[in-house]
Amino acid sequence: MSGCRKPLRTTRRTSFHVRVEQQPGSTYRVQYHTDWASDWDRDEHRAFPILKFLAGLDFAPKITSLMLTSEDEGVNGTQSWEVEHMLGALTAITGLQALAFPLNTPQRHHGIIVTHNDSYDENGALGLILGACPQLRSLTAPSAPGPHFFERGTHGLEVLNLQSGYDTQQFIKNLATSTCFPALQSLTFQDYHQTYMENYKGKWYLISDAGVVAVRAVGE
Repeated sequence: MSGCRKPLRTTRRTSFHVRVEQQPGSTYRVQYHTDWASDWDRDEHRAFPILKFLAGLDFAPKITSLMLTSEDEGVNGTQSWEVEHMLGALTAITGLQALAFPLNTPQRHHGIIVTHNDSYDENGALGLILGACPQLRSLTAPSAPGPHFFERGTHGLEVLNLQSGYDTQQFIKNLATSTCFPALQSLTFQDYHQTYMENYKGKWYLISDAGVVAVRAVGE
């Protein structure tokens, strides 16, 4: 199945698209696009029907890359990706090595975040993703992970591309004192950038003394 693109429509304006590309070595790269990625649309998007469908296919263990993209839509200025109903499907995709959520850009009107049973907080979502994907080597996400992300033995993660979302959760400090990612080679981290908030610069993590110390520790 190479370059296959199939739209899947629901009773409302929501639509999903999936593109599956065969890679060298008989592995597969999947791009999943939705017009509506908010957890508030509980009856349609939240169940992630495409991911469940993919997880049931014979070649599911050979899917090594999953890229999630979306239109600029949301509720109350937020587009939340609820991971609760993704976890079962991700567990079945046993060979997944790269997972990318959509990232925030200056052109977007709705802030993108990753959540777990919460409207605005990350609440351990990315730690659950790691637990479901033991072979994951690259993770891209619009939210900073909290302490649960580091509560594990060693993990083979090599590339982290993160934005802070609505809370840095002291990610840099936690990373600097962690030993669970010995293979980590590349880190991209965007500090708190909710410029519409009062005194948003005061929430920048890296201007604090603790943040500076943490950054130095990471580089040592």
